[in-house]
Amino acid sequence: MTIAHHVQYLTLSGYLVTDVLQYLHEDGYTDYGMIGCTQPRRVAAMSVAKRVSEEMGVGLGDEVGYAIRFEDCTSEVRE
Repeated sequence: MTIAHHVQYLTLSGYLVTDVLQYLHEDGYTDYGMIGCTQPRRVAAMSVAKRVSEEMGVGLGDEVGYAIRFEDCTSEVRE
């Protein structure tokens, strides 16, 4: 993960992207900003956010959320 220390934006694609995002969070990257994951469809965005929040043991919309057209399930407060 040392490459992520040297870039502002990092684009990944594939089936394990959400795992990599969780590794980045565990390594402390969310201390410096937000980690985002884009999905091509509404249902995919909602289901990925729900799955990741369950895997991390946090409430949907707290540390893990989603924002799609006309619906925002994110938190205003960041620790």
